[in-house]
Amino acid sequence: MTRAAILSHLSLPLLVLSVPVTARARTKREIEAKVETRADWIALTRVSGNPTHSAVRVVRAVDPRTKKPFDASLKILGVDPGLLRRAFRLEKSRFLLGEPLLVRLEISLAGHGKWREPIGGNYRARGRDDNFLFLLRHEDGTWVEDPYGPVSLYMGGISSSYDVTDRNPVSYWLSVQRWAAVERPGKYDLYCFHVAHGYGIAGYRRALNAALPPALRRRYVVTRDGELVGRAGRKRSGMRMVPTINPAPGPASPILKRIPAPVAKRAGSFSLAQVADYAHLRIEITRPSAADRKAMVQRWTGLVRTSPRAPSWPSNRLAAAREAIRFARQDDFVDLIESWNVSKPTHANPDNFTGLAMRSSPRAVKILLNYRVPAAISAMAHLRGAAIARAIPVLIDRLSDGDHQVRALSEFQLTRWTGKQFLRDWNGYHWKRPSLQKGRRMQPLWRAWWKKNRGGFKPRASRRP
Repeated sequence: MTRAAILSHLSLPLLVLSVPVTARARTKREIEAKVETRADWIALTRVSGNPTHSAVRVVRAVDPRTKKPFDASLKILGVDPGLLRRAFRLEKSRFLLGEPLLVRLEISLAGHGKWREPIGGNYRARGRDDNFLFLLRHEDGTWVEDPYGPVSLYMGGISSSYDVTDRNPVSYWLSVQRWAAVERPGKYDLYCFHVAHGYGIAGYRRALNAALPPALRRRYVVTRDGELVGRAGRKRSGMRMVPTINPAPGPASPILKRIPAPVAKRAGSFSLAQVADYAHLRIEITRPSAADRKAMVQRWTGLVRTSPRAPSWPSNRLAAAREAIRFARQDDFVDLIESWNVSKPTHANPDNFTGLAMRSSPRAVKILLNYRVPAAISAMAHLRGAAIARAIPVLIDRLSDGDHQVRALSEFQLTRWTGKQFLRDWNGYHWKRPSLQKGRRMQPLWRAWWKKNRGGFKPRASRRP
């Protein structure tokens, strides 16, 4: 496994698997090593007024025979964990329905040192940072649905880190609307989670050296990058360790016992055993008057209009506000979203289209169907109910579009929704099929089928993307 693969592997929820450290020569230049690890946890002291329970996870390479860590110190943290402060915070507790509902995870140090806060590593499935989870429960006891539907799959991603010092705190800003489809006013319990996803392994290099076969161990040592160099003179050998990381069974996060059983059940496949930060907050969402709604739209539009695609990692406040605007279920900001798409729709943020599709309001769907770009067609996978029926004749028309991706996505959505296919000689989605000629031949067949079936049409049940 390459170093990049190790980073991606450790960014996912840890698997429970124990395999002894062994080594075998794959080629003359590659030596495979299975490195066993365990997770140790350090609960952080809560500061007065901080609603957040936090813990630091330390991943350690362990000796396969003794099960003892190669490095039992805290050097890998780079800082005394007693100085680390972590807190989920809200700017306020009362919000208008449709207003950006922003939460930040604030990370700081109360003394000297440098903490490396891991960022990313779990976004490929939905485009949001799935190292976080936000659950909302209405005062009547009902849970607010995830806009993506039931979540069972996480797909990793590239990881990095951000240096935190006493002079340089860092905050993740996140939009609750990306995780919760808020449809109505009321008082809510908001449960905030963040899982440990750092990729550093204490004792990693020592584990690789221990995995060397005895004959090689006498002649070589392993560098930080996994390369074998001579013990005498440090001459490069051209050989390299190819490690596989095998997390062993270990204790769950100490925060897990703080989470009520109904909340843990609602979290589903989210890895609560690896939770590093958890907070229970309370908010109230009220239905705005016409004047309040107008003021809200003007205020947030003025804040975010200037740079709707400004990059930020971790997400800053305005980037999170844009996320909330895209994914709010209400139509207050639909005109703003459309303005982001108008000038260069092929370069627009795909989430602009996804947010419109998730609304399924007649106004949002009408705007979405006007765009003849692949991102808009792809986003239509999130349409539901009557919105799908509105989209079908539009996508039939686009089977003869000049853009091969528009044709391919249109045909794929039609097949997915209806279970029907015409003149298909391939399986699944193919980005260059149908050809323009075949797309034109498909159109009359699809139109005839739709004319016959549109009256009682019900979309085929399928999993959400």
